[in-house]
Amino acid sequence: MIPAMTLDAKQRKALVGRSHPLKPMVYVGRHGVQPEQIATIRAHFSKSDLVKVKIDADDADAVDAIAQSIVEQVPCDLVARRGHVAILHSDAAVSE
Repeated sequence: MIPAMTLDAKQRKALVGRSHPLKPMVYVGRHGVQPEQIATIRAHFSKSDLVKVKIDADDADAVDAIAQSIVEQVPCDLVARRGHVAILHSDAAVSE
């Protein structure tokens, strides 16, 4: 597994700003993240370095746990979590 990079506060702020116009690309239900969803997130990272994921969970702790699971499986970085939306970043994105 590729180790996740660490983002400093300035990088996080810039990435959050860039993520504002984006809509969630993947929706994760209450049953947790499925392998197909991980594959979809990886596919989106081949086109862009930012992906928003909407997570349907009961509380903030459950959202955090699902987001952490996604970060470990993809691998990518969790830029921020706003409510039930996780903003993910990967440098492995193909830039064209």
